Amino acid sequence: MRPSGLWVLCGPPGSGRSTCLWTMAAAVRTARPHGPSAYLGVAHSLAATSMTWSMRAFGEEAVAQAAATVGTDIEQGRFTGGLVVVEALDELLGDDAEDELGRLFKMAREAGVCVLVDGAIDKFNYGVPRLALASRQAIVLQPDADELEQITGLAVGRIDRARFPPGRAFLWADAGVSLIQVATPTEIP
Repeated sequence: MRPSGLWVLCGPPGSGRSTCLWTMAAAVRTARPHGPSAYLGVAHSLAATSMTWSMRAFGEEAVAQAAATVGTDIEQGRFTGGLVVVEALDELLGDDAEDELGRLFKMAREAGVCVLVDGAIDKFNYGVPRLALASRQAIVLQPDADELEQITGLAVGRIDRARFPPGRAFLWADAGVSLIQVATPTEIP
């Protein structure tokens, strides 16, 4: 994956989303070891607790404030080479957080800052979650055909979910969809 732009990670419970998010964050941190980093999400997360972050915010109100700060830093060029992780987006969508996350997504996309956005598949149909799909980059774990088409806009035909253990996914990038198996890092950068 390219460590820039917005990346959506989605899938049903038990599909390996937490591990995939941790793996993606570790890959970006390996590619950009000196950039600033921000985690916005839930306190009990693997990514939140196992990595060192320049900034961490948990819960809707704190995420709204942190998103405003990071958005301003991006806008003013102080977040170059950075990484933002937004985990459990669907749990953070109150009015204040939604406005600030929307602004953050726009600023990050324009500046090429890498933002990993995690959430349930059905939450990416509208509003701010839909903005995260503007970069046309996603990893979709264990989808059915309708869910994959909803995210990518591409018809892929029948999908046999029985062939999708945790970590098996479709990668949507460069206007195409590829079947992948997400690796698990052996050490944290």
